[in-house]
Amino acid sequence: MPSPTASDLDIADAPFSRRRHWLGLTSRAETEQGVLYLRTARGAVTHRTLLRMELEVQGQAVPSELAVSAGSVRLTCAQGSAEFALDGTSTLRVRLRGEATLLVSVYDQPYSSSFECETGRWHLNLNAARARIMATTLRGRLVGEAPFIPGKSDTAPAQLRLSAAASGEAELELTEFESTWVAPATRPAFDAIIAETEAGFEEWFAAFGEFPARWADLARRAAFVLWSNTSPAAGYYAHPAVMMSQNAMIGIWSWDHCFVALALAKAHPRQAWEQWWLPFVHQTEEGMLPDHFTDAGREYAMTKPPVHGWALKTLLQHYSPPETDLQRAYHALERWTQWWLTHRDDDHDGIAQYNHGCESGWDNDSLCCGGLPCESADLSVYLVQQQETLALLAEKLGRSSDAARWRASAAELRQRLLSHSWTGERFIAPQSGSHALGSQGDCLRQFWPLLLGKELPGKIADTLLEGLLEPGRFRTAHGFATESPRSSFYKADGYWLGPIWAPSTWQVVEMLQLHGHPEEAARTMQDFCEMCEKQGFRENFDAQTGEGLRDRGFAWTAAVCLRFLQEIR
Repeated sequence: MPSPTASDLDIADAPFSRRRHWLGLTSRAETEQGVLYLRTARGAVTHRTLLRMELEVQGQAVPSELAVSAGSVRLTCAQGSAEFALDGTSTLRVRLRGEATLLVSVYDQPYSSSFECETGRWHLNLNAARARIMATTLRGRLVGEAPFIPGKSDTAPAQLRLSAAASGEAELELTEFESTWVAPATRPAFDAIIAETEAGFEEWFAAFGEFPARWADLARRAAFVLWSNTSPAAGYYAHPAVMMSQNAMIGIWSWDHCFVALALAKAHPRQAWEQWWLPFVHQTEEGMLPDHFTDAGREYAMTKPPVHGWALKTLLQHYSPPETDLQRAYHALERWTQWWLTHRDDDHDGIAQYNHGCESGWDNDSLCCGGLPCESADLSVYLVQQQETLALLAEKLGRSSDAARWRASAAELRQRLLSHSWTGERFIAPQSGSHALGSQGDCLRQFWPLLLGKELPGKIADTLLEGLLEPGRFRTAHGFATESPRSSFYKADGYWLGPIWAPSTWQVVEMLQLHGHPEEAARTMQDFCEMCEKQGFRENFDAQTGEGLRDRGFAWTAAVCLRFLQEIR
């Protein structure tokens, strides 16, 4: 099966990179045709754009055509071309052909300095980006300028120009390094880098199996986003980590990774397991998971919802981990569950609470308008599922008494949830302690008890399904809005106050499948995939127009799309 081609990949939407690489190339719709930007995916960085690159003829920028494959990016003008390929984990190789010159400009940022170390080799220090780059000429001629700025000990942004040798070709190596640059003992040939990268993607994508011609291009594009968003294992990334994006949302949030893991489960089960495990490396002594982490740091001011048991139950259908991994997962999931039940129940009513809307994952939705902390039903649902998964793990580990204990605890919490939160018409999300409700909107998350499947009493399930599927309430031509368009809280670009999101769509599809609505589930999956096909893998989508919103090249959007394509093919 061919790698993605220029018609498939839009690097203005998702930067070009390769698995286990820190650097990426992107274009921008608002700039001139044929301009490329080199960016870093490292954490704790305030300026991600490192370099701007474009073709020149006689000192003037010229429009260039852009072509992209899984292995390289090429700029072509009438007088020549420049091709870019990624090597190792932090090197960009460039091959220039023809009479055109390649202009490489350091992107303006504070505390930067550039200088020529020796003829044909420049040291570029971009301190605000935590990046040092060595630009080394392998063939051809490299000249540059970076005027010193008196009184600042900085230099103006360097401008380097690469021109071809008599052979009509030039090659440049741009290597990002952490502390000290050491020249490599050997360097692979340029074409070998491209071939290795393309073969790597081909092999990785082939594991997902064949897709119908109708969906083949979309499946390759979705897979390429996951493949290219994967960072090296370094720093706080214990394993290669599929970052949410290479644009704004760089890093791992402690629930996003579960949806990526589930998309990888059938094709790459070990990688899926490692993706699921990522935040547990940073679990605190009390059992809490970080809200977010990158290679450079982690944050515990908040956390994310305990979807991990829900995800692991499905993952175990496709992967049988070694017993040591099962043991680690059992203890980590037990501590995570007990943390919620012990440290997030301030009024001691047996119903756990979110201390902030972001902890639900649905940052600003309308469900918890009664005030914080909020006892929304989805949290107890996740904890019920987590305890059921703990029972499953206990059985696999030969701990029958622990399995029975977890099942009994899950049943008790399920019944407590019904007594606490079900009014006879809907599930409420009161403030912990006062149990005040406030002026709630009409949020999709109120239907999350449907994830309990047949364990939910039939009359309650029927009432919820009637509300979920009520014509004109949540279902639009593109999917399920996170806030009903009829609600006064609804905003077309309101983040979780209306737009369609990948994770909510995944879980609504699961609810529909659990409760006997396979046709609606299939339609929802197809509508979501068609939206991605037209708009790219955006962070979320306008529920009424289908327009892509916010960040681009978003991993869980690509993951959910790819998982749906495996279902509907």
